[in-house]
Amino acid sequence: PIRSSRGMGADEGLLHLIIVLWYWFVLDNFFVLVKNMGDRKDPKLDKQHSEILRQLLQLPENRCCADCSTQAPRWASTNLGVFLCIRCSGIHRNLGVHISTVRSTTLDTWTPREMELIKSRGNEFGRRYYEACVPSDVVRPDANDTAALEKWIRNKYEKKLYMRKEDGGLGGVMPQKARRHPTRQRRSAYSRSAPSDRPSTYRDPLSYDNRTYDRPGQYNHRGRASETGGPYDRTPGPRVTQFPPEPELIVGYVFQD
Repeated sequence: PIRSSRGMGADEGLLHLIIVLWYWFVLDNFFVLVKNMGDRKDPKLDKQHSEILRQLLQLPENRCCADCSTQAPRWASTNLGVFLCIRCSGIHRNLGVHISTVRSTTLDTWTPREMELIKSRGNEFGRRYYEACVPSDVVRPDANDTAALEKWIRNKYEKKLYMRKEDGGLGGVMPQKARRHPTRQRRSAYSRSAPSDRPSTYRDPLSYDNRTYDRPGQYNHRGRASETGGPYDRTPGPRVTQFPPEPELIVGYVFQD
């Protein structure tokens, strides 16, 4: 057989490559199989979870949505531990799974860990924990006002506005925006001011009216000083009516004997 530079024949190198690819294929499918075994549905376990969720929804505190008080919620946030209506569940999905993970109580499969969390919490826990510091002037929005409902949900779960400070919330007080640097404020105010409010002595040396003429119909950027206006006078300079004469070219001839 033909030997390679590394001392391995061509057939042996091909066999080695086939073995490596086979091991890679087996290991890859093994991890996929293990994952599928963990996610495989267990009809008996799913039936038990459905019965537990049905019993939880029959409790008085869980008969209404945790955010808008709509009757008969059929959705839930598995990490927040509250039951939701279909409208609020859509808003919770927009928050992202890092804030709220939404599951259906009748259609989705629940894990044992999610079931333990939802049994230990519920809507009553959600009101005591996420609405502990709601100001007296804040009213729970109506279920038909989607914009107000989304603002309420984001303040409640995303910003944690109504949670106690010892629980990591803001205690019902919205933080004020950071004030800008005073120098930047003065600069921005000066840039927004009208031209009449600026100092009257200011003149732009590169303005259109402060340019002199080099050639007919052209301008340059040299400022012009007049006898009355000072170094930044806006009076246009004199117009050049003709070009200066071209220098004469004298050609000499050198004769050699």
